[in-house]
Amino acid sequence: MTLTCRGVLDRIVDDRTAVILLEEQQRQLNLPLLHLPAGAKEGDRLLVDLSEADGSAGRITLDHEATKASRVTASKARKRLLKTKERSRFKRKQTRS
Repeated sequence: MTLTCRGVLDRIVDDRTAVILLEEQQRQLNLPLLHLPAGAKEGDRLLVDLSEADGSAGRITLDHEATKASRVTASKARKRLLKTKERSRFKRKQTRS
């Protein structure tokens, strides 16, 4: 029996190991890079089939819609942050020349 979980490709270590964060399970998977679907890159959202018996990963597929939605949300947040022109509440120290 398998359970399909949502995850994100967090990082690739030493061009050999993929680190996938499984959101609902609050778990990290470290898998050989060759288990990833072709074209997968850091930040991509994934659907991971886990074995309920031992928790091992089976089929991994890209979740294109979730990846696109995540990137749009991040882009909007970045634009909003860059647009903010609030000044710092801290006073700068006056320097004498």
